[in-house]
Amino acid sequence: MTPSIKLIGAVTSILLLGGGFYVFDWSQRYQRKQAASQALREREHHWQQLQASIREFPGLQQEVRHKQSLLDQAMASSGAPEAEDDLVANYLVEVEQRAARGLSIRSVTPATGAEHTRVLNLSMQGSYGDLVDFLYELSTRRLDRLVTINSLRLGKGQGRSLLIEMPITAHLR
Repeated sequence: MTPSIKLIGAVTSILLLGGGFYVFDWSQRYQRKQAASQALREREHHWQQLQASIREFPGLQQEVRHKQSLLDQAMASSGAPEAEDDLVANYLVEVEQRAARGLSIRSVTPATGAEHTRVLNLSMQGSYGDLVDFLYELSTRRLDRLVTINSLRLGKGQGRSLLIEMPITAHLR
């Protein structure tokens, strides 16, 4: 073998070893390093967001205290006691406002109730969805008083509507 062939063989062997090292070892390490660098950048960004949130926190606490004081003032001013004579009129206005979104009130009949309460027998007509919305409004206390539903009767109305009868107990504010 001549020295030039030996030299070509040695260079070829070195190139094959280098190529194998790159393909099997170094490229995988490089990809892991890139993934770790990306994860580090994301965590640093998240850390900066957390630090910004921490800097905003005292201002948010002050805003919450201010809004709580406004809510307390509103609750104190709206909690004026009402006379028993005004209960039925005020309550009917509130019920009509809630029912106007889809239920039509056919009749309202007062019934006897305990002290500081009035029972009203409501007869309404509307869809099941309207009834569910009305009951949801009552359950989330969007009225100015506590109300309880004593029973609920559903019947077939005109077309696809329901006849709804329910006695509701309204309590004084």
